[in-house]
Amino acid sequence: MPSDPAPKKLDDHARELAKQRVLRVFREGGDWKLAAIHNDLLYATARRAVVESGTDPKQRGGVRSSSVKMTVELMAKLEEYLDEDCRATLTDMCDRLLSDTGVSVSKSSVHRALQGMLYSTKKLRIEKATMNNSINKQKRKEFVEKLDCHISRGDMIVYQDETNFNLYLSRSEGWSRIGERAVMQLPPSQGKNLHIQGGVSAFTGLVLLRTHEGSIAKLENAQFIADLFVAAQRTLEYQELAPSNKVVIVTDNAPAHSQVEDLARQFLTEDGIMNGNRLVLLRLGPYSPMLNPIEGVGMCSSRRCGASWLRRSKSFWFGESMTRTQRTGLP
Repeated sequence: MPSDPAPKKLDDHARELAKQRVLRVFREGGDWKLAAIHNDLLYATARRAVVESGTDPKQRGGVRSSSVKMTVELMAKLEEYLDEDCRATLTDMCDRLLSDTGVSVSKSSVHRALQGMLYSTKKLRIEKATMNNSINKQKRKEFVEKLDCHISRGDMIVYQDETNFNLYLSRSEGWSRIGERAVMQLPPSQGKNLHIQGGVSAFTGLVLLRTHEGSIAKLENAQFIADLFVAAQRTLEYQELAPSNKVVIVTDNAPAHSQVEDLARQFLTEDGIMNGNRLVLLRLGPYSPMLNPIEGVGMCSSRRCGASWLRRSKSFWFGESMTRTQRTGLP
């Protein structure tokens, strides 16, 4: 059989029913004091019930508005700080809030507020202050117009660039006893890096590829431009064009590319090639590497070389019995 309720619960229930009867009399305009006497309800209890009947019940639990520090005004301040400098840290923003508003908040509170405002940390993209000024925009426009003009004439477009590879990679970790440093003796100079020069076209693909140890000077670059011009004329793509069509080599504005057009024609003349007037050197506009497709070839080659070095180094350390994760670095 179910147990009987506790006497205290019965008394509380009876008191609650009495308060409801007193409130009903009060709402109907009757004498609530007399109703309290007839219901054996204390005057103070009945009066409290009558006074609180016209107000909303108090909220129990939760966050009180008086204890909320991260208000809308403070979140607007955070937006101002990030608009001024997106590199601001949580500590910087806490310090600025304290100095500007006098409100002390924790870094976790600022972090939660930024997450609620849909802010997240990302890798910085560096944009030069002069990247999109009117002068550079005009130069990029002129480059595109000249390139479109050569394409409409049917000239052969060759994209040229160079990249370098660090051949002297080594591990940055090693074994040693506890309390001792892991020391590896290396020569003071690692030697020259490997530079790769290349030229590609839309239909032929790779026109010419050449490696060079050390930095590329102006003369080496001019010689490569001359050789690239000769290699482009020997391709089937150029031989199918009209004799009046030219070879347009698109290159960037690196210091090694200055005055290379005259030097390249000089090298061609010295080699007995007299059609150097068909060579056109078209320079990219400022801050527009995306208009040179060979830039993507360089990045792809760098990734492949890095992956190849990673596989060789892991096979050296782990031996032949490697898992797929150890071989490829992928899960």
